[in-house]
Amino acid sequence: MNETRSLDKTIDLAQVRKVLEAGKQQDINKGGYFDARSGCVNIWCGPDDKPECWEIEVRPGALNYPRAFCGTLRWDWDDEVRIPSKAKLYLECQPYELLEHLGRGVEPNWDSLFEWLNEKANSLLEEL
Repeated sequence: MNETRSLDKTIDLAQVRKVLEAGKQQDINKGGYFDARSGCVNIWCGPDDKPECWEIEVRPGALNYPRAFCGTLRWDWDDEVRIPSKAKLYLECQPYELLEHLGRGVEPNWDSLFEWLNEKANSLLEEL
């Protein structure tokens, strides 16, 4: 179960590159909360920085630091032009560990999760 919301923002290719670089600088393997990929930046939470509704322990698992996957900042390029010029930004919330903890059929507090994801995404977008 996941949910997607638009950020109602667009960025260009140079800005996408800056967002990816900012994500790499704050990588989860360096103690940060991001995992930059070619088409998105994954957003993770930790024991000291997590959504208000995240009431379960965040453990390190196979990572260097305690982190739990929360969601993704992603973009879709405008299909109307051959060379991508503008990308629309979206947040996808996929709190797998929280959903597993809550149990089947129980809805998480999506507003709280998106509020936190929005803060994290905006911290990357400040680099623009």
